[in-house]
Amino acid sequence: MTSWPLLVSTLLTCCGLGTLFFAGLGEVRGFGRRSRTPALAAALVVLVASLVVTVVGYGSPAAALAILRGVTRLSGVSLSMLMTLLGVVLAVVYLAMQGRGASRGARVAIAALALFVGASGAWLAGNQYVLANKPAWNTWLLPVCYLLNALAMGGALTCSIMVLAHDAKTTRQPLCVTAAVVVANLIALVGYAAHTGWTVSPVPFWGVAVAVGCVVALACVVAALKVPQLVIAAFLCTAAGGLCLRVAMRLLDGDFIQIVHAVSSGVHGYGL
Repeated sequence: MTSWPLLVSTLLTCCGLGTLFFAGLGEVRGFGRRSRTPALAAALVVLVASLVVTVVGYGSPAAALAILRGVTRLSGVSLSMLMTLLGVVLAVVYLAMQGRGASRGARVAIAALALFVGASGAWLAGNQYVLANKPAWNTWLLPVCYLLNALAMGGALTCSIMVLAHDAKTTRQPLCVTAAVVVANLIALVGYAAHTGWTVSPVPFWGVAVAVGCVVALACVVAALKVPQLVIAAFLCTAAGGLCLRVAMRLLDGDFIQIVHAVSSGVHGYGL
């Protein structure tokens, strides 16, 4: 797969899985009852979009299926794709249960699965890059950054949907969780920068990932406790930060420059 579709697909995957996680958390903790169905629908749409971008990146459905078969070898890319597919299935089942008024016990059970798939899938999306032959990526901090960014995007998107669905009275709890996640994400990003020896070139991408994706996003989340509509800005900030994190980590790997040159020159099929 060429690099640019992979950047977008992993961002969409993490956003969808993070939203699925918060839908499950809302079920367990009792917030967002009125907005859970649109939140699940949003997670489903984003995850399906991620799979579409993945197929486009690999060039054909057959190529994507070939990657998926690598699950038997515990391939990181294959496991990540499998978790995305599980997220789609789980969102569909959860939506069906919501529509049919399933029992509280059944909903909590499916919510527990949503928590697991959402968190583990986001972790695996980042863990596929932990490779011994790529020192800048060979750290557990990378999947942690992916996981925390996924939860930040998912929490902010869930709260945004709650506000738009006029369900803002119960946003305090998910906003507090989202704020804590954004703080943890800021710490993880600093740790990842330390792992790379503070090789923060190019500065603009790291600057957006940290300043906008964490600092500004945190300010918007905290302010949303008083002005709920500001959580929409927080979501946009976390998404921008997540994209810039992915660009920055790839710029830390020398092959990325060759990939960009190959793609911009019209040479297709060059991938990682």
